[in-house]
Amino acid sequence: MGAKESATEDNTFETLQIKGLEAVKKKDMELALTYFKQALLCNPQAVSVHNNLSNIYTALGNSEAALTHLYEALRLQPQRAESYNNLGRLLYKQARIPEAIPYFEKALRLDPDYWEAHYNLAHSLSSLNQFNRAAAHYQEVIRIMPEHPIAHFNLGLIYVAEENYALAQIHLNKAIEQDPKNVEAFRQLGQVYVQLGRSLDAMEMYQKALALNPTLADVHHNLAILYLRQSDRAKALFHFTEALKQEPTNDTAKHMVMALSNAESNSAPPAYITQLFDQYADYYDEHLKTKLKYHAPGLLRNAVGRCLPSNPTVGRVLDLGCGTGLCGIYFRDMALDLIGVDLSPKMIEKARVLGAYEKLVVADFNDYLTQPDLEPFQLIIACDVLVYTGDLEMLFKNVNRVLLPGGRFAFTTEMLDSTDIDSSEKNLSRYHLQPTGRFAHSSAYIHELAKGNQLSILSEENIILREQEGSAIRGQLWVLG
Repeated sequence: MGAKESATEDNTFETLQIKGLEAVKKKDMELALTYFKQALLCNPQAVSVHNNLSNIYTALGNSEAALTHLYEALRLQPQRAESYNNLGRLLYKQARIPEAIPYFEKALRLDPDYWEAHYNLAHSLSSLNQFNRAAAHYQEVIRIMPEHPIAHFNLGLIYVAEENYALAQIHLNKAIEQDPKNVEAFRQLGQVYVQLGRSLDAMEMYQKALALNPTLADVHHNLAILYLRQSDRAKALFHFTEALKQEPTNDTAKHMVMALSNAESNSAPPAYITQLFDQYADYYDEHLKTKLKYHAPGLLRNAVGRCLPSNPTVGRVLDLGCGTGLCGIYFRDMALDLIGVDLSPKMIEKARVLGAYEKLVVADFNDYLTQPDLEPFQLIIACDVLVYTGDLEMLFKNVNRVLLPGGRFAFTTEMLDSTDIDSSEKNLSRYHLQPTGRFAHSSAYIHELAKGNQLSILSEENIILREQEGSAIRGQLWVLG
């Protein structure tokens, strides 16, 4: 008799609900399903049971059954915010996000302080790139639950996307305070500090991200760049090497490992150049002029002018590695037809806005020069471009082929000092891959190439190309014809 009474007590509606919730906590969804089904038999109109069954069926992957119980919950109690939120969440999981949003909004009309509905709505809006609306709802989550780590993190990501780095750092730091193992928050905060010019803080965040996950190729890569800026070549080499281990197709890391290891190379990979200048495009001009004190385009224009008749109009001019169009400004006056070629699509976009060129082409310059139907040029310029190619033989042959008689080939190189190298290999007397990732060329090599391609050296000047880390970068300016 006593055992029978105990069994009856164990199957009351309240007890079945408690057992069901305990099973959910233990992630035993099948057992939870059994208890809540029994509870529903005891009380078919229990809205909470329908909501719980919907959540369990969702976890078990039975969307149709989950929807059935949600609709029943709403039929029984149409003013219950939780049911609308759960229905929206289920639709979101089915990638029916536009359909989910009105249900979250309905839940919030019924209960404006329902933080889960705010969070789900923010997440939905963010996935549709409606960042301003999403930010407002993440802020509501934080108002109601000030220490919610994921809301702070997601809000930080929105501010990163909007380039509002001051606010991004506040919320990413808050997310880390609440969850010190959020590796993505450390990674994002590192990028934010880079944008804010706080290199040491960025390095600290990247190091903390790697302490949590040492396999992050992009973090090793970014950290290597920061060490390189500080002239710490040993640590830069270590992190570029680690980046390459994790991502063997990373051409930038591969190139920089070779540069920092004093390995011989003939040319920087095209993918490295494209990536470098795509990332650089937005602040390239300002950085060159204010930080690097770069005046090479003007110096090149003056040198070409001295090697031509007064007030020249030279017709077709080709700007190899035109970048954002800095040379286009200086050579526009002498060109009837100015054409720019660059590997970086983003650099070409910037040059197009300038409006100085008749034509702009995204291409490798040797590929462009070997087009069978290419019309010849009176002037070809390459300012601060040959530093990304060691072996220049193909370029000189191609230039010689498309340069009109009496035409000019004007360019700059970084100066190769014999004290910079300690190898007897033939190529290293001609060019050398430096730890900066750029090639230096010897004067003798340029003379050799000019002679081999029937070009006379009309001007050879030693110049200061720019400043880097407070030191003058020595180079040479050439005009051949």
